[in-house]
Amino acid sequence: MGANWDHEVDLFQLELSHVIKCSKNLPPTKRSLLRLAAMIFDPLGFISVFTINLKAFFQELCLNKLAWDEPLEGSYRKSYDSLLTQLHKFSLVSVPRCFFDKHMEIKSVELHGFSDASERAYAAVIYLRIQYVSGEVDTKFITSKAKVAPIKKQSIPRLELLAACLLAKLGSNVQEILAQELNSAIQINYWIDSMPALCWIRNSKPWVQYVRHRVSEILKVSTRHQWFYCPGPQNPADLPSRGIHANLPTNSLWWEGAAFLK
Repeated sequence: MGANWDHEVDLFQLELSHVIKCSKNLPPTKRSLLRLAAMIFDPLGFISVFTINLKAFFQELCLNKLAWDEPLEGSYRKSYDSLLTQLHKFSLVSVPRCFFDKHMEIKSVELHGFSDASERAYAAVIYLRIQYVSGEVDTKFITSKAKVAPIKKQSIPRLELLAACLLAKLGSNVQEILAQELNSAIQINYWIDSMPALCWIRNSKPWVQYVRHRVSEILKVSTRHQWFYCPGPQNPADLPSRGIHANLPTNSLWWEGAAFLK
Protein backbone atom coordinates (compact mmCIF):
# COMPACT_ATOMS: atom_id res chain seq x y z
CA MET A 1 0.00 0.00 0.00
CA GLY A 2 1.14 3.56 -0.58
CA ALA A 3 0.56 6.28 -3.15
CA ASN A 4 -2.95 6.27 -4.63
CA TRP A 5 -4.66 8.67 -7.03
CA ASP A 6 -7.90 10.20 -5.82
CA HIS A 7 -9.39 11.14 -9.21
CA GLU A 8 -12.24 13.16 -7.71
CA VAL A 9 -9.95 15.78 -6.16
CA ASP A 10 -6.95 14.97 -8.43
CA LEU A 11 -4.53 14.28 -5.57
CA PHE A 12 -1.95 11.63 -4.86
CA GLN A 13 -2.61 10.40 -1.34
CA LEU A 14 -0.63 8.00 0.82
CA GLU A 15 -2.69 5.11 2.12
CA LEU A 16 -0.71 3.35 4.83
CA SER A 17 -3.51 2.01 7.03
CA HIS A 18 -2.90 -1.56 5.85
CA VAL A 19 0.82 -1.24 6.65
CA ILE A 20 0.02 0.17 10.09
CA LYS A 21 -2.48 -2.61 10.78
CA CYS A 22 -0.01 -5.27 9.65
CA SER A 23 2.76 -3.81 11.82
CA LYS A 24 0.67 -4.39 14.95
CA ASN A 25 0.51 -8.13 14.25
CA LEU A 26 4.17 -8.65 13.44
CA PRO A 27 6.89 -9.54 15.97
CA PRO A 28 9.69 -6.93 16.32
CA THR A 29 12.35 -8.64 14.18
CA LYS A 30 14.59 -7.89 11.23
CA ARG A 31 12.30 -9.93 8.99
CA SER A 32 9.29 -7.85 10.02
CA LEU A 33 11.17 -4.62 9.33
CA LEU A 34 12.00 -5.73 5.79
CA ARG A 35 8.42 -6.87 5.21
CA LEU A 36 7.00 -3.50 6.27
CA ALA A 37 9.50 -1.59 4.13
CA ALA A 38 8.55 -3.70 1.09
CA MET A 39 4.84 -2.98 1.64
CA ILE A 40 5.20 0.79 1.20
CA PHE A 41 4.57 1.74 -2.44
CA ASP A 42 6.14 5.15 -3.02
CA PRO A 43 7.52 5.24 -6.58
CA LEU A 44 7.88 9.05 -6.69
CA GLY A 45 9.64 9.27 -3.34
CA PHE A 46 7.03 11.42 -1.58
CA ILE A 47 8.16 10.07 1.80
CA SER A 48 11.74 9.03 1.03
CA VAL A 49 12.67 11.08 4.11
CA PHE A 50 10.98 8.30 6.12
CA THR A 51 11.56 5.16 4.07
CA ILE A 52 15.31 5.79 4.05
CA ASN A 53 15.21 5.41 7.84
CA LEU A 54 13.74 1.92 7.43
CA LYS A 55 16.51 1.00 5.00
CA ALA A 56 19.27 2.49 7.16
CA PHE A 57 17.98 0.67 10.25
CA PHE A 58 17.80 -2.61 8.31
CA GLN A 59 21.39 -2.11 7.17
CA GLU A 60 22.43 -1.52 10.78
CA LEU A 61 20.78 -4.77 11.88
CA CYS A 62 22.54 -6.65 9.07
CA LEU A 63 25.92 -5.16 9.95
CA ASN A 64 25.45 -6.28 13.55
CA LYS A 65 24.55 -9.76 12.29
CA LEU A 66 21.16 -10.08 13.96
CA ALA A 67 19.28 -13.23 12.95
CA TRP A 68 16.16 -12.80 10.83
CA ASP A 69 13.77 -13.84 13.59
CA GLU A 70 15.74 -12.72 16.63
CA PRO A 71 13.53 -10.42 18.79
CA LEU A 72 14.80 -6.84 18.85
CA GLU A 73 15.73 -5.63 22.32
CA GLY A 74 17.15 -2.53 24.00
CA SER A 75 17.98 0.37 21.69
CA TYR A 76 17.01 -1.69 18.63
CA ARG A 77 13.51 -2.21 20.02
CA LYS A 78 13.18 1.51 20.77
CA SER A 79 14.21 2.38 17.20
CA TYR A 80 11.77 -0.18 15.79
CA ASP A 81 8.86 1.12 17.89
CA SER A 82 9.72 4.71 17.00
CA LEU A 83 9.57 3.93 13.26
CA LEU A 84 6.17 2.29 13.66
CA THR A 85 4.87 5.32 15.57
CA GLN A 86 6.07 7.63 12.79
CA LEU A 87 4.11 5.66 10.17
CA HIS A 88 0.86 7.26 11.34
CA LYS A 89 2.04 10.75 10.35
CA PHE A 90 2.39 9.92 6.67
CA SER A 91 -1.24 8.99 6.06
CA LEU A 92 -1.79 12.76 6.15
CA VAL A 93 0.38 13.37 3.07
CA SER A 94 -1.45 14.39 -0.12
CA VAL A 95 0.13 15.88 -3.24
CA PRO A 96 -1.62 17.62 -6.19
CA ARG A 97 -1.19 15.54 -9.34
CA CYS A 98 -1.30 18.49 -11.74
CA PHE A 99 1.79 20.72 -11.84
CA PHE A 100 0.24 23.70 -13.66
CA ASP A 101 -2.52 26.20 -12.95
CA LYS A 102 -4.87 25.66 -15.89
CA HIS A 103 -6.24 29.19 -15.58
CA MET A 104 -2.87 30.95 -16.03
CA GLU A 105 -0.64 31.34 -19.08
CA ILE A 106 2.83 29.81 -18.70
CA LYS A 107 5.88 31.92 -19.51
CA SER A 108 8.70 29.47 -18.74
CA VAL A 109 9.35 26.07 -17.15
CA GLU A 110 12.59 24.86 -15.54
CA LEU A 111 13.78 21.87 -13.55
CA HIS A 112 15.95 22.19 -10.44
CA GLY A 113 17.60 19.26 -8.72
CA PHE A 114 19.26 19.04 -5.30
CA SER A 115 21.48 16.39 -3.75
CA ASP A 116 23.06 15.80 -0.36
CA ALA A 117 24.84 13.10 1.62
CA SER A 118 25.58 12.10 5.19
CA GLU A 119 27.39 9.15 6.74
CA ARG A 120 24.15 7.13 6.73
CA ALA A 121 22.52 7.99 3.38
CA TYR A 122 22.56 10.10 0.23
CA ALA A 123 19.64 11.56 -1.70
CA ALA A 124 18.40 13.55 -4.68
CA VAL A 125 15.19 15.50 -5.21
CA ILE A 126 13.77 17.27 -8.29
CA TYR A 127 11.47 20.32 -8.53
CA LEU A 128 9.59 22.02 -11.33
CA ARG A 129 9.80 25.83 -11.41
CA ILE A 130 6.95 27.47 -13.32
CA GLN A 131 6.83 31.18 -14.14
CA TYR A 132 3.51 32.53 -15.40
CA VAL A 133 2.97 35.55 -17.66
CA SER A 134 1.44 37.35 -14.68
CA GLY A 135 4.84 37.21 -12.96
CA GLU A 136 3.83 34.63 -10.38
CA VAL A 137 6.33 31.83 -9.75
CA ASP A 138 5.35 28.39 -8.49
CA THR A 139 7.52 25.41 -7.54
CA LYS A 140 6.38 21.79 -7.37
CA PHE A 141 7.94 18.62 -5.99
CA ILE A 142 8.35 16.03 -8.75
CA THR A 143 10.32 13.10 -7.37
CA SER A 144 13.08 12.04 -5.01
CA LYS A 145 15.33 9.07 -4.46
CA ALA A 146 17.40 8.11 -1.40
CA LYS A 147 19.90 5.33 -0.82
CA VAL A 148 21.77 4.11 2.23
CA ALA A 149 25.50 4.86 2.25
CA PRO A 150 27.81 2.02 1.15
CA ILE A 151 28.86 -0.41 3.86
CA LYS A 152 32.49 0.41 3.10
CA LYS A 153 33.09 3.76 4.77
CA GLN A 154 33.64 6.74 2.48
CA SER A 155 34.53 10.34 3.16
CA ILE A 156 31.66 12.85 3.12
CA PRO A 157 32.93 14.57 -0.08
CA ARG A 158 32.95 11.20 -1.86
CA LEU A 159 29.44 10.46 -0.61
CA GLU A 160 28.39 13.91 -1.85
CA LEU A 161 29.76 12.94 -5.26
CA LEU A 162 27.70 9.73 -5.15
CA ALA A 163 24.64 11.85 -4.38
CA ALA A 164 25.44 14.14 -7.31
CA CYS A 165 25.72 11.10 -9.58
CA LEU A 166 22.31 9.89 -8.37
CA LEU A 167 20.88 13.38 -8.98
CA ALA A 168 22.30 13.64 -12.50
CA LYS A 169 20.73 10.34 -13.58
CA LEU A 170 17.40 11.11 -11.92
CA GLY A 171 17.32 14.62 -13.36
CA SER A 172 18.14 13.40 -16.85
CA ASN A 173 15.25 10.91 -16.76
CA VAL A 174 12.77 13.51 -15.51
CA GLN A 175 13.99 16.05 -18.08
CA GLU A 176 13.52 13.59 -20.94
CA ILE A 177 10.03 12.53 -19.85
CA LEU A 178 8.75 16.07 -19.27
CA ALA A 179 10.22 17.31 -22.55
CA GLN A 180 8.19 14.63 -24.33
CA GLU A 181 5.02 15.52 -22.42
CA LEU A 182 5.38 19.28 -22.99
CA ASN A 183 6.79 18.89 -26.50
CA SER A 184 9.61 21.35 -25.78
CA ALA A 185 13.12 21.35 -24.31
CA ILE A 186 13.41 22.03 -20.57
CA GLN A 187 16.43 23.55 -18.83
CA ILE A 188 17.68 21.82 -15.69
CA ASN A 189 20.04 23.12 -13.01
CA TYR A 190 21.71 21.05 -10.32
CA TRP A 191 22.45 22.26 -6.78
CA ILE A 192 24.77 20.72 -4.18
CA ASP A 193 26.13 22.02 -0.88
CA SER A 194 29.56 20.37 -1.09
CA MET A 195 32.36 22.58 -2.43
CA PRO A 196 34.80 19.64 -2.92
CA ALA A 197 32.24 17.70 -4.99
CA LEU A 198 31.36 20.83 -6.97
CA CYS A 199 35.06 21.41 -7.65
CA TRP A 200 35.46 17.85 -8.94
CA ILE A 201 32.50 18.25 -11.31
CA ARG A 202 33.30 21.73 -12.63
CA ASN A 203 37.03 21.22 -13.25
CA SER A 204 38.68 18.93 -15.77
CA LYS A 205 41.76 17.87 -13.84
CA PRO A 206 43.23 14.35 -13.64
CA TRP A 207 41.37 13.29 -10.47
CA VAL A 208 41.94 9.94 -8.76
CA GLN A 209 40.12 6.99 -10.30
CA TYR A 210 37.16 6.96 -7.86
CA VAL A 211 36.40 10.63 -8.50
CA ARG A 212 37.18 10.51 -12.22
CA HIS A 213 34.79 7.59 -12.80
CA ARG A 214 31.83 9.25 -11.05
CA VAL A 215 32.44 12.65 -12.62
CA SER A 216 32.46 10.89 -15.97
CA GLU A 217 29.06 9.34 -15.17
CA ILE A 218 27.70 12.76 -14.19
CA LEU A 219 28.96 14.43 -17.35
CA LYS A 220 27.37 11.79 -19.56
CA VAL A 221 23.96 13.28 -18.76
CA SER A 222 24.83 16.88 -17.80
CA THR A 223 27.38 19.63 -18.44
CA ARG A 224 29.74 21.34 -16.01
CA HIS A 225 27.99 24.70 -16.21
CA GLN A 226 24.71 23.17 -14.98
CA TRP A 227 26.10 22.61 -11.47
CA PHE A 228 25.87 25.24 -8.73
CA TYR A 229 26.40 25.69 -5.00
CA CYS A 230 23.44 25.69 -2.61
CA PRO A 231 23.83 26.58 1.12
CA GLY A 232 23.17 23.54 3.32
CA PRO A 233 20.17 24.95 5.26
CA GLN A 234 18.39 25.67 1.94
CA ASN A 235 19.01 22.22 0.49
CA PRO A 236 15.85 20.03 0.58
CA ALA A 237 17.91 16.89 -0.12
CA ASP A 238 19.38 17.34 3.35
CA LEU A 239 16.09 16.01 4.80
CA PRO A 240 16.22 12.45 3.36
CA SER A 241 20.02 12.20 3.61
CA ARG A 242 19.68 12.70 7.37
CA GLY A 243 16.27 11.08 7.74
CA ILE A 244 14.65 14.29 9.04
CA HIS A 245 10.89 14.19 8.57
CA ALA A 246 9.46 16.48 11.27
CA ASN A 247 6.17 18.05 10.12
CA LEU A 248 6.61 16.55 6.65
CA PRO A 249 2.99 17.11 5.49
CA THR A 250 3.47 20.91 5.87
CA ASN A 251 7.22 21.19 5.27
CA SER A 252 7.58 23.86 2.54
CA LEU A 253 11.29 23.13 2.01
CA TRP A 254 10.42 19.56 1.01
CA TRP A 255 7.34 20.24 -1.11
CA GLU A 256 8.42 23.53 -2.75
CA GLY A 257 12.22 23.39 -2.70
CA ALA A 258 14.69 26.09 -1.71
CA ALA A 259 13.13 29.51 -1.15
CA PHE A 260 15.52 31.14 -3.66
CA LEU A 261 13.75 29.30 -6.51
CA LYS A 262 10.93 31.78 -6.13
